[in-house]
Amino acid sequence: MKNWVNAGVIMLLLAGGQLAAQPVWELGAWLGGSSYLGDLEPEDRLPSLDSSLDKVQPSMGLRAGFNLGYRWQLRADLHTGTLEGDDANSQDPGFQQRGFAFKTRYFDLGANLLWEPLAKRRYPSVGGSRRIFSPYLFVGLGLSRLNTDTYFGKLGGETPLPSAIVRDVAAGPVHTRLALPFGGGFRVDVSKRSSVGLELSYRNPFSDYVDGISMAGNPDKKDWYMLGGLSWSVRFSKPDFDHDGVMDAEDKCPRVAGVAASQGCPDSDGDGVEDLEDMCPFQAGDKALNGCPDRDGDGVADLLDKCPEVSGTSATEGCPDADADGVQDADDECPAVAGKIALRGCPDGDGDGITDVQDECPTEAGKVEFKGCPFADKDRDGVADEQDKCPEIAGESKWDGCPDTDKDGLVDAEDVCPDSAGVAAFRGCPEPSVELLAQLKLAARNVQFETGSAILKATSLQELVKITTILKEYPYFHLRISGHTDSQGNDAANQVLSEKRAMACVNQLVANGMEQKKLVYLGFGETKPVSSNTTPEGRRQNRRVEFELFIP
Repeated sequence: MKNWVNAGVIMLLLAGGQLAAQPVWELGAWLGGSSYLGDLEPEDRLPSLDSSLDKVQPSMGLRAGFNLGYRWQLRADLHTGTLEGDDANSQDPGFQQRGFAFKTRYFDLGANLLWEPLAKRRYPSVGGSRRIFSPYLFVGLGLSRLNTDTYFGKLGGETPLPSAIVRDVAAGPVHTRLALPFGGGFRVDVSKRSSVGLELSYRNPFSDYVDGISMAGNPDKKDWYMLGGLSWSVRFSKPDFDHDGVMDAEDKCPRVAGVAASQGCPDSDGDGVEDLEDMCPFQAGDKALNGCPDRDGDGVADLLDKCPEVSGTSATEGCPDADADGVQDADDECPAVAGKIALRGCPDGDGDGITDVQDECPTEAGKVEFKGCPFADKDRDGVADEQDKCPEIAGESKWDGCPDTDKDGLVDAEDVCPDSAGVAAFRGCPEPSVELLAQLKLAARNVQFETGSAILKATSLQELVKITTILKEYPYFHLRISGHTDSQGNDAANQVLSEKRAMACVNQLVANGMEQKKLVYLGFGETKPVSSNTTPEGRRQNRRVEFELFIP
């Protein structure tokens, strides 16, 4: 049964593809006969027409159909009649001896899918209708209501009933059963709206108790019954001259076959826009674009799109415009920045007619001869070249066009430390801290020489290493080393000794890794005492070296 149900569903889906815009109803009546096929038949007998004519009983019915298209119809059937069987009428001696008989009154309700392959010929393409001979097949699902009266032969009295009959009696009569109707027939049109036909169908109620007999008969063989007879039907529909499924009252093109989507008018490309209004009648497109396709989905029909493969904008005739300035990217000299159409898509912030890319003063309206500036200003610092002391480097007007990067009041050209704010005394470099000066003074006090010579004592070498380490942290400073002596001895010899002692410090600092060019030494002999030469302590203080930071 499951396979029959699946087949019916598939046929229903196929029929849905031809669904018309308006329903076409069909009502009819059926008159014929019904015949039983079951346990009162010989076991080798197949369900067939010729085997059942001898026990045909009257049957009649009503039916209503709903046309899904030209070839498909959903049809509801209601039949009623009787089924009879009697072993006494059998040609089989065994059946005659058994003596079983039954009579069943049935009511049959079914829903069928009918396929009429030649039905479209009933409606020629030129319009109107004609009478045809049309065969059809159908299959469906139904319900069978069975009222059965069964006679189990001349058994009774004190003779015990066979167990098979007991079981059949206990099973009771069958009432309502799910059934599988299928069959076929043909019909002939007798007028524009009516037809007569002949139909033969089978019913499988999936039961062996249509006759009330199973275990006492053949339990392996289910009971069937068949219907056959004449039908008469009348079609009820609104006028549809062109047979396009759109009734004439709603059909904008009633004399030309069309489709429902375009209200009955022809739509060759099937896009829902009728051919008369379709700018691209043979290419499926978008209703909003008058039926033309838009492959890149940019809202510009391919017919008008200069770049149909690449999404663009309507302002640029369908071509891409990344910055949305109305100039397509292919022609836009500044495709990533919105600009003006007159300037080929480039911006002009100051509105002087010169693009920002070419304008050396993009925020101030200028002249072409000055490259977009109001006057000649090569470094674009707002100071005219004729007044700019640094015309090649952008600066500030208060410094006559020269830059002062560290804002310390000295222009970079005069600032030894242009990136570090400093003081004028040190040429724009930061002045040495009190701690640094104290360290140098302490180191100088601890630098000592052998008596009467320029040879540094071992302890002095460590002090000079400290000085080297300190000065490497201040690369912009230079160091001036001054040598001094007391007043004892020859003046000329003292002068030479002071110079040698200063030079000995320079040599040691260079050995420690300092640059020679940052060191200067001087000798002053006994000319600059810091104490009296009349006492030993005073003379000791006068024998010294001094370290002074400076910037050339």
